[in-house]
Amino acid sequence: MDKDIDVHWIGWVVVLLPYEIGILFMLFGAITFGQVLFFGTLFYALLWAIVAFFRNPKDVILLLIIGSKL
Repeated sequence: MDKDIDVHWIGWVVVLLPYEIGILFMLFGAITFGQVLFFGTLFYALLWAIVAFFRNPKDVILLLIIGSKL
């Protein structure tokens, strides 16, 4: 028998994973809520930078060279 299983929520679980891991650390008292927000957002900024580098490596290297001259 095929049952219709609604799995659209799995995408949200994957997207929010850095924050979920951070909240787990927060529950055990290792970090604060501000750090959860900061490092969760920093993770996405780092991921965006990695994707940008592998899409256009020449542009990113040129951007780094121009940016280092400023």
